[in-house]
Amino acid sequence: MVGKKRSLGSTEKRGGVRGFAVLTLEFHKEGRLWVGECRELGTATDGRSLDSVERELVKLAVLHLDGLEDIGERERVFRERGIKLYTDQPTTIERMVPVSAESQDIFVQFRTVPVPAPGPADRVAV
Repeated sequence: MVGKKRSLGSTEKRGGVRGFAVLTLEFHKEGRLWVGECRELGTATDGRSLDSVERELVKLAVLHLDGLEDIGERERVFRERGIKLYTDQPTTIERMVPVSAESQDIFVQFRTVPVPAPGPADRVAV
């Protein structure tokens, strides 16, 4: 797959997004590497620069959401983990972040990511 850019997932194939989710991304250093983890999804990655870890973590979160939609588990996971689906992209995010002596080296970011719309194969006949 040399020279080809990898798609973010099936969101483009579905023809759009169902809505948006606000996810909590945490970043910290472990030795020479930055580690990033999405609190709600458990998705994680690491790398040498904070910028590259942030970009990769957002891509992985979108792929995770695409996978959940593909297998019909998105609604259950959102309900169990308290993830809210917004129909319009939020312009303001208010969240409470606990602060403690142990968390002084953790950088927290709230990120809005697209949630894929179901494709024709994902729709259930009623």
